[in-house]
Amino acid sequence: MKKCLNCMEDYPEEPGLVCPCCGFDNEMAEQEGACLLPGSILQGRYIVGRVQKLRDEDAIYIGWDALFERKVRIQEYLPAAYAEREEAGSLTCKEENQAAYQAGLEQFYRRSRELIRLYQEEDVITYYACFLANGTAYAIMDHREEKTLKLWLEGKQIGQEDGLYLLQAARQAVEKVHRIGGYHGQIDADAFWMTSKGHMILKDFGGWSLADDKDDREETEGSRQEPDGISQDARGLAGLFLQIVSGKEIQNEEELEAELAQGSLQLSEPVLEVMRKALSYGLNSLEPLQGLDPDREISSGRTAASSRIRKKWLPWIIGVAACILVLAAFGFMIRI
Repeated sequence: MKKCLNCMEDYPEEPGLVCPCCGFDNEMAEQEGACLLPGSILQGRYIVGRVQKLRDEDAIYIGWDALFERKVRIQEYLPAAYAEREEAGSLTCKEENQAAYQAGLEQFYRRSRELIRLYQEEDVITYYACFLANGTAYAIMDHREEKTLKLWLEGKQIGQEDGLYLLQAARQAVEKVHRIGGYHGQIDADAFWMTSKGHMILKDFGGWSLADDKDDREETEGSRQEPDGISQDARGLAGLFLQIVSGKEIQNEEELEAELAQGSLQLSEPVLEVMRKALSYGLNSLEPLQGLDPDREISSGRTAASSRIRKKWLPWIIGVAACILVLAAFGFMIRI
């Protein structure tokens, strides 16, 4: 038996047979651009499968950890603007790009190591390991089969209150990253899994080109300063909320105002005020977003659906319990 490079399930070794689980013909597995060749092995234990997500700064593959015999996600620092893949698998870049490439590489490696500290958090993807190899860096993470929030939202109409519950669940996960000095960098509806139990899990960290310190960036006259990680995440959370309630990707204030003018988006003024500020990178903390929490009792990772079900059925549950107690008491009196 061999591992399917598309789903990492076992499949027969006979040539010409496709994977019985996902239908992929492994004889057709090809290298995508500068990505690793499917079937490559890292650290003598991680089998690299096909690319699941390719972004400007990195690539995310499905993989297999032969030591612990489990599926994993493998994230590789792979800036498309700088890197080229050699036949042996190593990444190289031109001399004039070395400084930028190295800065992003060091940031990727450092932040991946920091995220390992969050292994006990249920709403943040579990990082198992990170290491340097092939002239770049890799992070090994938990693999899940759940739908992304983007897929979960398809066909659903979410109002402001329910959208705010989802926003708070996302915010709580992001805040845990901020507490250890990190940030996400690329928050959108595809950056979360939605589990079958209604919990959101933050994944697919990015933004490696952002500087860590505001003082390290120079602002030229008449230009806007590059946002820091927290402002970037606040803007991402605002965009996420607006996508949840509108079904559209709203990237800036102009697009938000256009939706409001068309009457296709109905939001309260306090919510709009925070959204406008966040979209313009005007928030240096997530506290204004926390202030929009419609229910301060929301627990970490709880979604709108579970919270509203609790509110809807709690009076009925109390009533049924009271009836049971009355009937039990009546039956006891009859026996006496």
